Amino acid sequence: MSNAMRLLPRWYGLWTGTSEHESTATMSVRTNILPVMEGRGFAMQTEMFDPSTGTFLRGVRFALAVGPDGRVQTVGYSTEMGVFGLEETPDDEDVLALSGVTESGIQLNVTYREESPDTLMFSVFWRPHGASLGKNARPGLFGRIHRRQPWRPPAPQGGGNPV
Repeated sequence: MSNAMRLLPRWYGLWTGTSEHESTATMSVRTNILPVMEGRGFAMQTEMFDPSTGTFLRGVRFALAVGPDGRVQTVGYSTEMGVFGLEETPDDEDVLALSGVTESGIQLNVTYREESPDTLMFSVFWRPHGASLGKNARPGLFGRIHRRQPWRPPAPQGGGNPV
């Protein structure tokens, strides 16, 4: 079984945290991972905001599933890079690694690693397709997100029937 199909069900839900971008300061991150296609695939939506103003800066949405050829593939859209297609690449068993090319010819490499059951680390590298990462390459985007529980109202108190 692929890492994606094994890891992503454990990662369902809402995640928030911070990220660093190579050309900007720290950003607030919100990621939601959901089952789709009757549980045969996953959708991931990530939005990044300016932490001081709440202004939307960039976003990514993609769907991931096992294709007819047995390979894990994605199709998605980034407000920064446009349409992209990624495939799962081999990596350690606790890492989801995806790689592919955007519609504008940018090579994109994305990794998610489970630091703990409630913390994920991620990185995104990009460069012109075919260009080497080089010795001192660092992610264009990297960060850490933490699992969040949706807010639920407290149970009624006093034993009466709330109206």
